[in-house]
Amino acid sequence: VFLARAIGIEAVSIIAREKYEFLKKNFSENSLLKMMDLINNPGINVLKEARLLWENFNIKAMHDPTEGGISAALYEIASRCDIGITVNKKSLVFYPGLIRLAHLFRFNPYGIISSGCIVGIISSEDSAKMVKFMHKKGIKCPIIGETTDEKGVYLQDGIKKVPFPIFDRDEITN
Repeated sequence: VFLARAIGIEAVSIIAREKYEFLKKNFSENSLLKMMDLINNPGINVLKEARLLWENFNIKAMHDPTEGGISAALYEIASRCDIGITVNKKSLVFYPGLIRLAHLFRFNPYGIISSGCIVGIISSEDSAKMVKFMHKKGIKCPIIGETTDEKGVYLQDGIKKVPFPIFDRDEITN
């Protein structure tokens, strides 16, 4: 299971634009301007990354984590492909500032709108080649987990394995 780009690009942009005045006491002006512009740079369009992956590798499944974030995307892939997924917590890549915003506004970053990244499945034989290829293209694309026969989506944190959180609605609406 791979993740192209970072979780939370769209959420960070939305929150920075909606809560700009409040955030001025927590972030520098330069950081806020960059956060607000994430909708454009790097943007939420992942067509380039999807094409690179699709045209160069045998991709089994891909999903852009829009509403419901990485959680909804992982559960939808697992359900659609009739598989289980185990994600290594330490491998997840969050857009800078997202975790700080999550603490400030008390939301879970796993369930926040995350257009601007892709989660997908590639064979273990191709995974290292894909990571290297995407890196050469300037795109972070780490392996974040693996598929399993055990149905559902799980979060591995060291030796502890728990069900990946599920959200009734996108965390940005809370």
